This record gives sequence, structure tokens and C-alpha cells, in this order.
Amino acid sequence: MNTRKIFSESPEDDLWQLIAHYSYPNNISKYLISNGMSNQDTNLIENISGSISQAKEYYYASKEVK
Repeated sequence: MNTRKIFSESPEDDLWQLIAHYSYPNNISKYLISNGMSNQDTNLIENISGSISQAKEYYYASKEVK
């Protein structure tokens, strides 16, 4: 497994930015194809996309709660 070190002043935000890349259905589809899933279910892709987007919004909303 390849690893890389990332130095950041806001590592959590940077991680969410990387994860958000997979909130786009086209990127999810490309990922699934690259991992051998040629028969793709659009509902599954939309659910993955929505779940990632929602998780990101929950994360940012939690930063605003005092």
C-alpha cells in the first residue's frame, strides 16, 4: 500500500475535500469501473453521492454548533 504524508494547517478540511471528490456520480462511476464493477446501478451511485454530500454537510454544521 502506498502512503504519502500530507502536511496541512487544517487536515480535517483537507480530508473532507479529498472525500468530496467522490460525491460526484461521475467520479463514483469511474472508481467502480476501475475496481471491476462494470455493471453499475445508478441508484447505488446516487445513494453513495448523497451520503458523502450529507456527511460533509453534517461535519461542517457540527463546526458551527456552540
